[in-house]
Amino acid sequence: MYDVPEPEISDYYADLGVSQYASAREIKFAWFKLAKLYHPDKKAPGRAVDAKEFRKIREAYDCLKDEAARARYDAIYHHIQAQWAQYRERQDRFRRSQQHAQAEDEARRRRAAEQRAAKEEAARRRAREEREREAEERSREAARKVRERQEQAARERLRKDEEAAKRRKEELEELERAIKEARKRAEEIQRVRLILERQMEADKRSAEAVRKARAEQEQAARERLKTAEIEEKHEALRRNWASLREAADHGRVGRQQPSGPHVCAHSRSGWVRKRGQTSCVFCGMNRKKGGFLCLDCLSVACHNCKTKQCTGSH
Repeated sequence: MYDVPEPEISDYYADLGVSQYASAREIKFAWFKLAKLYHPDKKAPGRAVDAKEFRKIREAYDCLKDEAARARYDAIYHHIQAQWAQYRERQDRFRRSQQHAQAEDEARRRRAAEQRAAKEEAARRRAREEREREAEERSREAARKVRERQEQAARERLRKDEEAAKRRKEELEELERAIKEARKRAEEIQRVRLILERQMEADKRSAEAVRKARAEQEQAARERLKTAEIEEKHEALRRNWASLREAADHGRVGRQQPSGPHVCAHSRSGWVRKRGQTSCVFCGMNRKKGGFLCLDCLSVACHNCKTKQCTGSH
């Protein structure tokens, strides 16, 4: 537009219409918005295609969407801003100079026209003044229409900006609601998982308690069975001992060796202590302090004979 060279590096933030501190989402939104406006495919049929603006915003977006490239760009951005500020200042000075020169040229032409008009006839002067008046009226009317169109365009841009801001706000609110709902579902899942874990732990403890109770019951049953067997053996011993005493009282029990030791194994653990006066069936010795009774054959023996019988069995 003017003979002022642009800086070599573009102001990417200004090209996209965002600030240096814009988020990645704002940069992406600005890119989409400008791409729709400047993309060559979006031009109306028959209109000239100039991809310069599209290439400029594409270059800006390609740099700013990459975090590493954006960081390098931000490191020198203050120099870039200064260069573009100087460029715009020189451009403004050049434009003002051009406008001033044009104004002076226009003034000279106007003075020449006025000088020529002063020499013309009054009728032509009136006609010219009438034409000037009509032209001024048309100019004011055109300016008024242009101003109205500009105001309408500004109101339309403001409305679109407000709608875009409203949509962004609604999207953010929807995202926050989705995040809250997801967090709530996660908390509910965690709560159910804890309940299930506690239930499984309780079931495990209950199963362990049942197993221990069953083991204790089985152990108690075995103890009761063992006690009953011992009591039965003791009862049999008492009955046998009573029969032996009764036979001894009637003189039917001799001092001969019984046939039991020849058929009984006399295991080492199959003897119990018998209190009171006893008579050894092996050696015939009577003992007042008691002896030992074989639980298998119910034979009574002294300590020495018990030892011999047990040794012989092995």
